[in-house]
Amino acid sequence: VAGAAVLAVLGAVLAHVGTAHRVTLVEDGVERTISTHAATVAGALRGAGVQLAAEDFVQPAADTSLRGLDRIEHRRAQPVLIQTPDDSRWVTTAAVSPADILAAAEVRLYPADRVWADGMPVTSPTSALEHVPDRLRLERGRSLTLSQPTGTILIHSSASTLGEALIEAGYDLRRGDSIVPQAQTTLA
Repeated sequence: VAGAAVLAVLGAVLAHVGTAHRVTLVEDGVERTISTHAATVAGALRGAGVQLAAEDFVQPAADTSLRGLDRIEHRRAQPVLIQTPDDSRWVTTAAVSPADILAAAEVRLYPADRVWADGMPVTSPTSALEHVPDRLRLERGRSLTLSQPTGTILIHSSASTLGEALIEAGYDLRRGDSIVPQAQTTLA
């Protein structure tokens, strides 16, 4: 009887140890290794003390089996102030690309629009930033008809002056160039 009890306890211990799974958890950019007996990503996160919010980013998805996984990425959602020419609003998101943050706020982004993240101009709104910004500012682009000796074309810009819009469109402006209205003319 005693031998059977020892074997049962030993079997339970081995089963417990055998179901342990080591996973690298990258949480808001910080890596740590966790050991879990959970069957899913959500269970492993819960066991590690992580409370998931609906807006959080989790890769792979929370309902994914841990079988064969060795890495989980989790980024907490944060409030971001979105400022557009029409209004200001808050959105809670874990997205790190300005385009995705604006989409989460249901704000459309057009090719000629300009975006600033925390006061700094964003060169590529679809590229990921280092972190979720506190504030995004959006300036809408405009369509301009440009008449030149070779014909008329349409350019799109969110520049503040005509000269900036022409430079943005790839024109090399020189002192002797004739521009009507003047290059300093605001596009507003």
